[in-house]
Amino acid sequence: MPPDSAPQRTRLSWRRTTLSATAVLVLLIRLALLQDNRAVAITVTALGALSWVTLLAVVQRRIYALGQLARPSRWILILVAAVCACFGALGVVLALA
Repeated sequence: MPPDSAPQRTRLSWRRTTLSATAVLVLLIRLALLQDNRAVAITVTALGALSWVTLLAVVQRRIYALGQLARPSRWILILVAAVCACFGALGVVLALA
């Protein structure tokens, strides 16, 4: 195995995470558009988009840091977990609204 295969796999893993979050955002927007309550739909869509942009920024930062082989900080991991939890909470809000 080449010596740089672990960072390359990690980079691809972050890309898959971004792709999954994009799919979740698209489904979240679709579900929000089906809601009768426009205020809820707009709020959930805005929060979902903000969560997606935050995740994208964190992922780009982590991919850049892989070049220096730096370990992720605890705050980055907490932020990614919070964004994923936010996506889940927004889905629950839409399902119950």
